[in-house]
Amino acid sequence: MGEEVSFRPAVRFAGRFRDPVLIAVLVGAALLSIGACVVTALSGNTLAYADAMSHLLITGRVSGASTPGAAQLGGVWLPLPHLLAAPLVEWDPLLRSGIGACVLSMACYVAATGWLYRAGRGITGRTVGGVVAAAVFATNPNVLYLQSTPMTEVPMLAGIAATIACFVAWCRTDELRYLLLCALATMLTTLVRYEGWVLLPVLVAAVGWRSWRRAGGDGRWYAVRADLVLFGVLAASGVVGWIGWNAIIFGDPLNFLRGEFAKPELWVAAGDPAVGNWAVAGASYLWAVVAVLGPVVLGAAAVGLGFLVWRTRLRAEAMAPVLLLVLPVFYVFALRSGQRPLHVPQISGDLYNVRFGLAVIVPAALLIGYLAAQVRPRVLAGLAPVAAGIASVLLAVGGIATLQEPQAFRAGAAERTNARGAAWLREHYDRGRVLMQSWNNETVNFESGIPLREVVYEGSYRQWEPALADPAAHGIRWIHLGRARGLPDRVWTSLHGKPQLTRSYALVYADADRQVYRLRGNCR
Repeated sequence: MGEEVSFRPAVRFAGRFRDPVLIAVLVGAALLSIGACVVTALSGNTLAYADAMSHLLITGRVSGASTPGAAQLGGVWLPLPHLLAAPLVEWDPLLRSGIGACVLSMACYVAATGWLYRAGRGITGRTVGGVVAAAVFATNPNVLYLQSTPMTEVPMLAGIAATIACFVAWCRTDELRYLLLCALATMLTTLVRYEGWVLLPVLVAAVGWRSWRRAGGDGRWYAVRADLVLFGVLAASGVVGWIGWNAIIFGDPLNFLRGEFAKPELWVAAGDPAVGNWAVAGASYLWAVVAVLGPVVLGAAAVGLGFLVWRTRLRAEAMAPVLLLVLPVFYVFALRSGQRPLHVPQISGDLYNVRFGLAVIVPAALLIGYLAAQVRPRVLAGLAPVAAGIASVLLAVGGIATLQEPQAFRAGAAERTNARGAAWLREHYDRGRVLMQSWNNETVNFESGIPLREVVYEGSYRQWEPALADPAAHGIRWIHLGRARGLPDRVWTSLHGKPQLTRSYALVYADADRQVYRLRGNCR
């Protein structure tokens, strides 16, 4: 079995646990994190994703909107990343630069690296298994880029890594505290991204199976029920809470699925080749995984999976990486059913949502860690640099797909138009309330630099509807009418050509996607 592996509570993870290798792994991850963040910031790519600005708008509005409060979290994107980042963006420069929210992603990156070390070491019983698993994750260029942004993928990966590490610890020690920590990590992951919801039933089944295998005799059913209740109540509380939140705030417990801004047709184009086609959906996701992991990593993970099944027959702690393979299945189903789009050049000719492929990196890292632990140290010492070099070259040739995607998007005609509109507002806005829908106008809303407290948008409680009906009577000085992507927003449909707009406001800016009006008597 190799060296003995000990586990301690995660709350003492950075304090009383004295593992020099773990400390080295965490320090190395922290240095990589800082370096990648600096490079990303200097290259101007911290906010390359439009979604990054959307996340920052939600985060900043919690305390800085015209109607601040928890309701600003909305009901589509899950709330935990925005809640955790909110204290980090209280100072406006930290919000506008994105650096404040990046601190959360960076911390999650370091934590995920540490948890993968613990999980890899626990599965293999050898330190090298943990080190290799951590290194595969920590050195991936796509992970390094995304942890330098306010995006939510890296917090999700940290939650998954923590969940798996605690599950492995529970399987090895049978200590209930690790089962509770696994449940807590699962609950937190379900509040970061919906991928956590997919893992929840799989983990419930794994806990039940592990309890059944462990217990015996007349007490078997009691043990299974006890473990399932202990795990399930806490692990599922995030999902139950979010459904309840949507019911209370929006009057529909499934608002996050069928609300005005949650409908798949808003982002899945008509005629998407993956919709209704399992082969195209599967191929699209496979190409996305190759783009973000590289063929060497993917191939090594496949070999590691074969060794894992052959050598362990999937004993409880060894099945942990296999549990995560439900995520590719989920993504393929989502593509085929038209719930989410994913474009790759090999099929669609462009990149879109290619970062979905990173969900595979946690099981891939653990499987490669397991494979490395089966190799003799001398052989591993010779093979590791060669494999790492080949993988690095192939990834470098392919580029950082998760960065190429937003760069191509920002270079498109629509985003160039948005940038011009935002620049005009940034130069000419002086003061006063602005009526502007947030959805579909996120780039202009954020990059214009208009204070969040001055923007009346669809989340402004008891302000939005009255302002749409009669903006002048409700203190609106500026009005932004949007029709980006050929979709007129609520401001456009409510006010365009209407007397309450034309009699009180003058058109001061127009382009293909918007019109900006200013209260008469205040126009330059």
